[in-house]
Amino acid sequence: MNKYAKFIIIIIFLYSGLPLLIHASTEQASIPGAAQFILNKAGQLVNDDKTEAAIHLLETFKLKAKKCDEKSASRKGYTHYMVDFTLGNYYLMLSNFQKAMSCYESVIGKNENYSDAWLNLAKCYYELQQVEKAGNAFLRGYETSVQRKAVYLYYSSLSYMMANNYSQAYLVFKRLLRDYPTQIELAWKESLVHILITLERHSEALPYIEEIAKKHTGIKKKEWQEVLLSQYIFLQMDKKALLYANWLTYTDTLEPKWWKALCQLHLSKDRLRDGLTALLTYSFLTPLSNEEKALMGDLYMMLGIPSKALAYYQAVVQAESTSIETYKKISQSYIRLYDVNSALSWAEKGLSQKDDNDLLMIKGNLLYEIGKYHEATKTYEKFTHQNKISGQAFLMLGYAFWGMGDIDKARTAFKKASQYSNEKRSARQALKEIARITK
Repeated sequence: MNKYAKFIIIIIFLYSGLPLLIHASTEQASIPGAAQFILNKAGQLVNDDKTEAAIHLLETFKLKAKKCDEKSASRKGYTHYMVDFTLGNYYLMLSNFQKAMSCYESVIGKNENYSDAWLNLAKCYYELQQVEKAGNAFLRGYETSVQRKAVYLYYSSLSYMMANNYSQAYLVFKRLLRDYPTQIELAWKESLVHILITLERHSEALPYIEEIAKKHTGIKKKEWQEVLLSQYIFLQMDKKALLYANWLTYTDTLEPKWWKALCQLHLSKDRLRDGLTALLTYSFLTPLSNEEKALMGDLYMMLGIPSKALAYYQAVVQAESTSIETYKKISQSYIRLYDVNSALSWAEKGLSQKDDNDLLMIKGNLLYEIGKYHEATKTYEKFTHQNKISGQAFLMLGYAFWGMGDIDKARTAFKKASQYSNEKRSARQALKEIARITK
């Protein structure tokens, strides 16, 4: 992925207001009288805000099963699943998720098709960070429910996503899309996009991203517009990316990020002038980072405007400890401006910080240009000692010795330069000229 096109999608997942599910009246007829009595009494305690007393009452009732045989315990209701379910609800009300989970697991062990228990168990699993199990429980709760709700499938898919089981999350969401196409909320589609992009199904995610970016407002709208632009770039939809970036700068002119994105789009296609124009607009809206100042300088240099480039390179120098690359760029800017002394000064400043072959060559060439042949030879010799495979340095060393009048050393340097393919022709011509003038 293009480094300028990669944006992070952040999904914040909360189970908001999942209700505690109390057994329906249709279940009451099958509950033994003793159990029904104790459930009613526990319910009254809860209504009086005495939930812990209700829990103690039900736990004590369940313990009676140990004092009689299994058949009698069942007939009295000591082991009835609705006692477990109600007890689980009360633990859940007190956020005791571990004990609530145990109660609901007991319920489904006795009645595996009891939807309310599966759904409340899913809530417990989620709170206990057992999100894979939460996904399974939500799905089972949906499948066993008489009145199936789309939100249960959504919670299931989201739980699988949180467990990093994106394949299963995708399968559940496909079912959600198939069975409830008109009930899919915008926030749900955000989760779907996250799933699809993680599974690298970018083309499939694109229409949802387009819809989300269009329908949102405020900060979220900008976030999703940024995601959309990144996907156009990633999918190599160059024309669409450029049109969208231009549209964003037109409709939201004061947002710096759109101008920065537009700049990168132009630069990726070597449209340097357009990229510079976008970056200039960006610089009017927000302070440039040192990296951006350096980029501005590079663009001016590539477009043949060294005086402008120099201003940005020097701004980088003032803002931070100068890198060797910046010294090189400043020196080269002065060379382009025919200011040899300033170019030499900056090359020497850089070399005082660190030995660098490029700066050595720049320094040597500048010294040669102003006729300081002795200093130039010292610089080229240092270069050849550090970099023994540079024909260019040997060639220039020969010219510098020649300029000094030291023909023997010039001849030796040209012979070494002639061993390199790029410098062979120039070196041989120089040797011929030396031979001619020394006859």
